[in-house]
Amino acid sequence: MPNYIAKRIRFRNGERHSVLQITNGLPVHEVTVYLDKYRRKGRAANTIHFACTSLALLYRELARAKVDLLDRLSDGAFLTLPELSRLASAVQYRMEDLEEAKGDAGKPNVIHIGRIGLRRKTHDKPRRPVDVQTQASRLRYIADYLEFIAGYVGATLSRGPKRRELEAESKRALTVFREHIPQVSNRAKLGARIGLSLEEQERVLNVVHPSSPENPWQRGFVRLRNWLIIVLLLA
Repeated sequence: MPNYIAKRIRFRNGERHSVLQITNGLPVHEVTVYLDKYRRKGRAANTIHFACTSLALLYRELARAKVDLLDRLSDGAFLTLPELSRLASAVQYRMEDLEEAKGDAGKPNVIHIGRIGLRRKTHDKPRRPVDVQTQASRLRYIADYLEFIAGYVGATLSRGPKRRELEAESKRALTVFREHIPQVSNRAKLGARIGLSLEEQERVLNVVHPSSPENPWQRGFVRLRNWLIIVLLLA
């Protein structure tokens, strides 16, 4: 079974991005096209990477079910409701093995007999659930991507029954799938970690800049040191 990995990349100009890569293979083209819309909108690198890991989860679960998404859509059919229900269940759990550092590429197929018991104990560990906000975000990205790729592939089909069937079937199925998205109340956000807005980040950077008249520190060395600390933390 192929292993799909959300991989961070950095362009020559320093810009960070993410791609969905099959182990020892090329990035998934359709996901690259999809994520590029977030890049063009100036979304944060971490936001794009979260979307990428959500799609890595999608492709891993489809591979486990032996579903070729492109072939299915090219035939004018969409994912079935049971398949979508299994996806909705999978997003409830942590999937650290989808991260770049957790890939199994290059591991030998030969296993020392003395490690069999240890492997069983590892595999028997229960999966840990994610919080409701993460679950909801994963489902939104997956639903949005499935809607995107259904239209992407549908546009390549000739106008006829197959194309109309794909459009109607995907619309009905995604309506049901989105009903799995949990409602996140304001109460659930109490005590949650929050970050500075872009405007607040700009304000902090302007104030602590070594040449800023608003800089609260007097010594030049301290100004430079604290400026470096702030820049690194924001990065």
